[in-house]
Amino acid sequence: KSGKKLVKSEESLALNLTVVSKNPEGPRVFLIENLLSEAECDHIIEHGEQVIAKSFVGQDGGFESRTRTSLNGWLTRTRTEVLDTVHARFADVLGIDNDLLRSGKNAEELQVVRYQQSQEYQPHHDFSDQGRAEQRFLTLLLY
Repeated sequence: KSGKKLVKSEESLALNLTVVSKNPEGPRVFLIENLLSEAECDHIIEHGEQVIAKSFVGQDGGFESRTRTSLNGWLTRTRTEVLDTVHARFADVLGIDNDLLRSGKNAEELQVVRYQQSQEYQPHHDFSDQGRAEQRFLTLLLY
């Protein structure tokens, strides 16, 4: 724990957004600095430690694979007020209606992943046979 106080605020954040790549070089990638406070990062790490386990691939529980050797777990948006607040910020930054950024709508839960030295998740394609409108169409990575 960092000892820093978590404060819920309606204040606007000053974010620095940098375009890293775009068509035709590749997918649109943006770098958004300071999207989370240090205290929010500590909060996610603290709660993530409680849910991570050996990573699996696939759906419905998945299976072990040498292509994914990390640990991971999922944090529900409703687990804490802080997680709900950062999800609302993600919706705002991504330009998505806050109500849609929920599991079962257009979002997965917040995935927490830990990689130790030499662990990896080899290149892969996410897909589903169901063709549902709720499938993921963008990814927000936090480092």
